[in-house]
Amino acid sequence: MTTHRWLSAAAILTTALILFMVYVAWRSANPLPLTAEEIRARTAAEIERIEARAAEMERDASH
Repeated sequence: MTTHRWLSAAAILTTALILFMVYVAWRSANPLPLTAEEIRARTAAEIERIEARAAEMERDASH
């Protein structure tokens, strides 16, 4: 391979790597939306936390 071809190949590879890095950065800034199962799990955990806090407040109020 001539020097010109090596430089062209390096430029193409560099461009591809930069585009890939931009894509990775964009995906990390814009994650995929939550699935229904993830939403259900988070909602159940939040309900349990609220119920535990309510029970704690009831115990504190009765003393």
